[in-house]
Amino acid sequence: MTQIAPTQAYQTRRFMYDGKEIPNVPAELTIADVKKHLAVYFPELGNATHTEKVESGVLTITFHKQVTSKGNLNTLFMEMVAALPEIDHTAVNLYQKIGRGPFSINLLAEHADEIQAAAAFIQEQIQVPQEIINACACLPPVSAAVVPVGF
Repeated sequence: MTQIAPTQAYQTRRFMYDGKEIPNVPAELTIADVKKHLAVYFPELGNATHTEKVESGVLTITFHKQVTSKGNLNTLFMEMVAALPEIDHTAVNLYQKIGRGPFSINLLAEHADEIQAAAAFIQEQIQVPQEIINACACLPPVSAAVVPVGF
């Protein structure tokens, strides 16, 4: 959420993004100008918001990227995720019924079919994380943007 400029006076500005300070920002640039320039190197800042905080005469402006699901790269990822099997919550339902124990022989016998079905389901799902990793490995590489020295 973009905050309105602080009412306190400040002597210097400090720009932050992703936990790192952006060095050497010319004083004549507005916050919007800085964001626009950084968006060249960090495209995710194109629709970013910022917060402002004054402390000891220093105005710290922190940019926050907005997480969205629009765009071509995200579309490819969402298609791959959609192709993954839907997760059945058989084991979760069973856990809610019988809890963590202690278990009696009678309780286990009463739910034997559900326990076996849940165990089989979990065994089938073991490969899902590897399928996700394989799907992510197919994503196209993205350049790591760097702010030039002296910006």
